[in-house]
Amino acid sequence: NAEMQWPTIKLSDGKEVRLDDAAYTQYRQSPVRADRDAVFRAFFGIHKTFQNTYGTALDAGVQAHLFRRDVWTSYETSQRARSVPMRFLDLNAEAFATLDLDGPIESVPTVLVLQRGKEIGRIPGYVGPEFFFHSIDRLLAKAP
Repeated sequence: NAEMQWPTIKLSDGKEVRLDDAAYTQYRQSPVRADRDAVFRAFFGIHKTFQNTYGTALDAGVQAHLFRRDVWTSYETSQRARSVPMRFLDLNAEAFATLDLDGPIESVPTVLVLQRGKEIGRIPGYVGPEFFFHSIDRLLAKAP
C-alpha cells in the first residue's frame, strides 16, 4: 500500500473522495448504484496495476510453503541436518545484514550455505526434495 496512488472520484452528490481502503469500505455501501459501481471500478482499477506484484508475492508464499512442507521436513529428519542445521532468516533482520553474500536474494525461498557468515553456495527458488538433497550435497562437498 505504500506505493499505491489512491484514486479520487466524484460521487453523484458532487463530493470528491480519495479511495483508500477505509474509504472503499465506506463508499461501497452507498445506496446509489452508480456510486457503488464507480467506487468499485476505481478502487480495483488501481489494484489491477499491481497485479504482477501481487502475483509474484503470492507465488513466493506458495513456493515457501511448499519448501517447508516438502523439503524442510525431510531435511530436518536427515543425517545431514545433525551436522548442518537449517534455519530461517528474515531478510530485514539485523543478523541478515551481517552476512557476506555473493549477491542479493532474488527469489523465495533461497537456501544459503554459509560458513562463518560467508556464503559458499546457494539454492535459489523452490526445488523438490530429490533435487534439493543432490544440490546441498554438491554444495557441501565443495565447502572448504
